[in-house]
Parts: sequence; C-alpha cells; structure tokens
Amino acid sequence: MRLRAEAIRIGWTLLPSILLLLLLTGCGGEQAMPLRVGTNAWAGYEPFYLARDLDYYAATSVRFKEFGSATEVLRSFRNGAIDAAALTLDEVLLLLEDGFDLQIVLVCDASAGADAIIAWPPIHSVADLAGKRVGLENKALGAYVLSRALELKGLDPGALTVVPAEPLEHEGLLRKGRVEAVVTYEPVRSRLLAAGASEIFSSSEIPNEVIDVLVVRGEVLRKAPGLVRELLAGWFKAVAFIETHPEESSRRMASRLKLAPAEVLASLQGIYFPPLPQNLLILGGKEVLVEAAGERLAKVMVAHRLLRNPVSLQDRIATAPMEGLRP
Repeated sequence: MRLRAEAIRIGWTLLPSILLLLLLTGCGGEQAMPLRVGTNAWAGYEPFYLARDLDYYAATSVRFKEFGSATEVLRSFRNGAIDAAALTLDEVLLLLEDGFDLQIVLVCDASAGADAIIAWPPIHSVADLAGKRVGLENKALGAYVLSRALELKGLDPGALTVVPAEPLEHEGLLRKGRVEAVVTYEPVRSRLLAAGASEIFSSSEIPNEVIDVLVVRGEVLRKAPGLVRELLAGWFKAVAFIETHPEESSRRMASRLKLAPAEVLASLQGIYFPPLPQNLLILGGKEVLVEAAGERLAKVMVAHRLLRNPVSLQDRIATAPMEGLRP
C-alpha cells in the first residue's frame, strides 16, 4: 500500500510538467518558432518598424533584421537566414527563376515617385546622361528603372556608362563627382534633393511597375500561418497609424531613416500603402493586378537580359493570412 501511495504522490507531482509538455506539443511549435523577417532601409518598409516601435508585436514571435541593401536581403533569403522578406517584384521573379518555394502575402507599397534618377546640375534631363556615368545597385530594379527611362526618353543605353554601386554608396559617389547621376530611392533621394541635386526621372512616370511585396517561405507559411497573420495585422495597424498620426509617425521614423521628420513626410508622398481591402483586391481580385504587373515586368527583364526566361506569379499568391483581418 505504501508503494502504491508513493507512486500516486509522484504522479501528482509530475502532472503539471506533463500537461505543459502536452500543451507545447499540441501547439505544433508555432509560437515557439520565431518568424524572422528581413528588410533593407526603405521608407516603404517602415510600417513594420513603426509597428514594432508601437509594441504591436510585443506579444508575438516576430523578429526583424534590417540589412544594408536589398542585395543583402535577397542573399539572406537564399541562404535560409530569414523566413520572410520584403522585396521588389523583380527580386521575387529572380527567386522564382531559381526554384525557391515562396508565397506573396502582402503588397507593401507601390512606388509613385520614390524611386528616381538623381543628377547634379547641369544635368536636367535623361537626354543629358549621354556620355555620363550613372551609378546603380547591381540588381534588377535599378537596371529596370534606368532601362525604362532610356526607353521612354529615346536614349540608347550604349550612350552612357553604368557604374555598379550599393545604395549606401550612392550619395557619396554623386557628391564626390565619381558619377554624374544615380538610380536610387528613399531616403537617399530626399537627402540628395535637399543638397541641390535634380530629379530627372521617377517611378511616377511608370505607375504600378515598381511594387514591393512581402514573401514568406512556403514551408513556413504552412507551419505557422498564425504568425504570418500576426505580422500582417501589425503592418495594417501601423499603416492606419501613419494615416491618422502623420507627424508622430514621421518623428518615430526619422532616426531610422536618418532624415528630418519633415523629410520623412515628403518621402512618403511618393509611396502608396494599399490598405487591407485594396491589398485583397490587388492580390486576389478578378484582375489579379500583381500577376499582371509581374508578367509585364518579366517581359521587360527578359528583353534586357535580367531574366533568362519568363517567370509567372501564378499560384504564388496567398491571400489566406490576410483574410479575416479587420480593416
């Protein structure tokens, strides 16, 4: 009897630990695993960091990692160091060409002037780039913006010299005269304009062609859909906060973007953040606008040898994480 009583006592002592183990196992490990999200410094991705600053992710396992350039974000995603990434649409096409399993779950923003070709006077037009050096990031987006500018303005690509340069180098190269123009984006765009440079072309001239999206690894989305939904919920709350509290938002963003609050507000003028209903329409509406934009972009990239073959976004868009969220 004493042995039986001792066994019962030990069983009751271990019961809380056993129950906790069962609960953790039953959760499928979703809350235990962090969702690692990578971005570069770009005003269009700031709602993620504003949401973190406002503690919208305090009770989640969402973790952010900011890189010095979009090239580094792409490399980190390729290497498996992050689970989700904020990317331009051309970068998504490059990953798909290489066979990566990913899903687009959010349209972060559409560039409406935030990507631009900036030059020092006396250069005041794309035509003035003939015989000049143009710095741009060695990736598809910079080449795409430049190629579209040359195409629309009728300048032969062979008339200028392209100088590969990381975004962090753009400002210094232009100021030191090592290039006469750069293909860049916010916040570098605003800093150079404030210093007296001229904008000779911008994404406002090619609407709906420069789009930023959030992609998640297919395996991660299948294992942790709840975490992805929490990530999106924080994003939309931050976008709403920017709309209702622009001054406070700009103050919070200023130090990260290394701009004055007024410059942050100015830079956001060239960026459109689609709210939840519009996001669902763009991603999952009848016209599937992102698919159409991807098809158009892929054709241009193939023509300019930025892609080897056409790539489709068909079956690469997941609206389920967004569905059920409140606007």
